[in-house]
Amino acid sequence: MNTQKQSYFKMIFSIALPMILQGMVSYLLVFIDTAFLGQYRLESLSAVSNAITPFFMIMSFFEALGIGVSITIAQRMGSGCRLQAQRYAEISIFFNQLIAVGYFIFWQLAARPFLTLLGAEGYILDKAVSYVQILSWFFLAYGITMTLGSACAALGKTMPIMISSIIKSVLNIFLDWVMIFGNLGFPEMGVEGAALATVISLYIGNIVFIIMALKLPVFKIKLKGIFKPVAKTYLKVFSLGLPAGIDFILWTVGQTLIIAILNGWDKLAAGYYGIFSVVVNLSLHLYMGIGDASISLIGRATGARDNREAYRIGNYALLYTLIICAAVCVVILLFPTQIVGLFTKDASVTAKLAPYTFWCVLILFPKSINVIGGSAIQGTGDTRWKMYNQIAGTIIIVPMVYVTIYHLGWGLGGLLFSVFFDEFWRGVLNYFRFRRIKPRAAVPA
Repeated sequence: MNTQKQSYFKMIFSIALPMILQGMVSYLLVFIDTAFLGQYRLESLSAVSNAITPFFMIMSFFEALGIGVSITIAQRMGSGCRLQAQRYAEISIFFNQLIAVGYFIFWQLAARPFLTLLGAEGYILDKAVSYVQILSWFFLAYGITMTLGSACAALGKTMPIMISSIIKSVLNIFLDWVMIFGNLGFPEMGVEGAALATVISLYIGNIVFIIMALKLPVFKIKLKGIFKPVAKTYLKVFSLGLPAGIDFILWTVGQTLIIAILNGWDKLAAGYYGIFSVVVNLSLHLYMGIGDASISLIGRATGARDNREAYRIGNYALLYTLIICAAVCVVILLFPTQIVGLFTKDASVTAKLAPYTFWCVLILFPKSINVIGGSAIQGTGDTRWKMYNQIAGTIIIVPMVYVTIYHLGWGLGGLLFSVFFDEFWRGVLNYFRFRRIKPRAAVPA
């Protein structure tokens, strides 16, 4: 590895590695939840799949505001405006927390009618409503932690995120085992136990994170600054995050409609789709930290008006991501039956689903190009491109899933083929869009 490659490797992974570890422990949290619930009762897995997709559909717009925070702070730091970056963080904490409380109220009041629209019914509907109503309690502090997390990512100070995520995941695995199955004298709570375990672990981990984040030496978040909000300033963050929010919402709308299609075809199909999603997301959580590093580093390079540097960072990030995907592919190809068997104790279901893991392998590579290319584009401050890309993606994939399942009779194969096609063409467009960055020398901020 030559000196230049070593420099970029160190630059990217000094930020990405804690985020990768954080992503992996978060993935482990979802993985264990899915595995425990699948072993407990397969209908419980379908209930969570019905709940979690629309939950993230509504939440995704809020998450996008974090991208607005990260890009704004990274660009201000790149141009040397440290106090401006600090002020943006303080104001964003205030307004994001207001939005978070609104999310909590929505799920407490509208969970059942909202999930009913997706076709869930009976046991699956009841458990999905219980799950999402309990889970939504974490919103009561989420505006604070989301904003601080975005600020830490923008500053390249990702260690507090990693440490708190490890705490959350270890606690969640233990509490899942206790509360889902009723161990150590606790009542057997099933789906509700999984949600409660997640909320408890999130709060404990977030308390640790907030304490660590507020001690960062780069800039100090002040309480009096938080309680002096300026709506005009926040609108800059909001307008930057808005297209990313629409992008996320459109993706999750597509996923939600796919769940509705699957519910009409086979009540357990949403659970099967949840298993495949967890398998695909193994690589996603390994390289999402690289995407976060790209937003931060490319944002700083853009703030310093060094597009040549931004272009190089994006290419190296993509290279490292493809290497990670190749390693994950080997694992999936070698152990398909064992991987599916982690989510169900029904041998017939395992035998049915194992051959479809080959599609997961095909999906990994275009998905990685789609995600990292999109992150690189967002790092430049262009948050609209992915929105336009996703508008077309949602319009295409939903009817495609319906046609391949109902009219062509391809079943689960049709579903996974549609996902592959969607990731492929959008990944290609994202990559060539990023390549359009024209190198130019840096100029003083």
